Amino acid sequence: MVAGPEGGMDATPVQDADSGACVDRSAPACQPKVIGPAGDAGDAGRGLTVIGKNAYWTRVSKPLALLRTSLDDDQTTDLPIPPSVPEDFAFFEARYLVNDGTNVFAASTYCCAGPENALFGYYVSDGSWKSTDLANSLGVSGFLYASGSLTVALDAGRFLYSYSPGDLKRTKSYVMANQYADPIGTDGTTIYIELLLNGTRQIASFDGMTPVPLATVPAEPYGSESHLAVDETNVYFAAMSKLMSADRKTPGDPKEIVDVAPLHPLQVLVDDRALYWVDESGLHAIGKSRGGRVDLATFDNRYQPLAVEQIDQSAEYVVWTGRDGLSKVRKSW
Repeated sequence: MVAGPEGGMDATPVQDADSGACVDRSAPACQPKVIGPAGDAGDAGRGLTVIGKNAYWTRVSKPLALLRTSLDDDQTTDLPIPPSVPEDFAFFEARYLVNDGTNVFAASTYCCAGPENALFGYYVSDGSWKSTDLANSLGVSGFLYASGSLTVALDAGRFLYSYSPGDLKRTKSYVMANQYADPIGTDGTTIYIELLLNGTRQIASFDGMTPVPLATVPAEPYGSESHLAVDETNVYFAAMSKLMSADRKTPGDPKEIVDVAPLHPLQVLVDDRALYWVDESGLHAIGKSRGGRVDLATFDNRYQPLAVEQIDQSAEYVVWTGRDGLSKVRKSW
């Protein structure tokens, strides 16, 4: 089911391509493409973040290197982490990557023979690295950059730690008392969380100290890699088989965007023109004002290693890591 105006989308077919993106999905240039192939069996792409026309990512077979792949010419450069970085050996578990528009940051889930999880910074202008021990043995569950600060969620969001991007020093610690913030998301300014308290889930804004509920979530997300997606008006989230939205400023009932039953939205992404999601069958999109559902890529995403581990975007492409390595596909709007 595709929602109409009530859900914030309409089902009017796209008639042109003002943005220069794909309208005819059967065209060769509109097909998904592996641009950073995985190697032997067991290799796969992991963490991912996109800055401009470059994708930065990690892969199993190169445990001590960040990879940079151009989305223009598909060429990949290795950016090895130097052994002088104290927590360098923990980088092989860097599953979460974010950026501040210029530099790349990675959160490692490695614990505990040495650091208790670790945070890394790669500074693009001079190629330097920094790292710090998160000093918390519980698993990393989320990572984002908002309002000049890095936020790491641990133990399904029971702990939220903030760090300065420049020196990777902790600036704030927040412990959720009998509450969990998982998943989390941001528009780059405000942090939003899915707050779990006494069995009830709510979408809430979060200023670093106090959650402010916005909408009740009717069902939990399916899978462990779900994230919240945020645009200028809404927070988008998965609720079992449904992809839903909540007004980011005014509390109220959430709206259903699409129900993909018997499948489940596993990853969610949004830009100013469309909403994207990954389910067990592939990557899909719905235009916000000018288009119905479009299938961008089809694959079997039911079993490990997953076809999609992490997902991000540039102005032209949706990009993802997974069992094939690094892939991209051109947008429809």
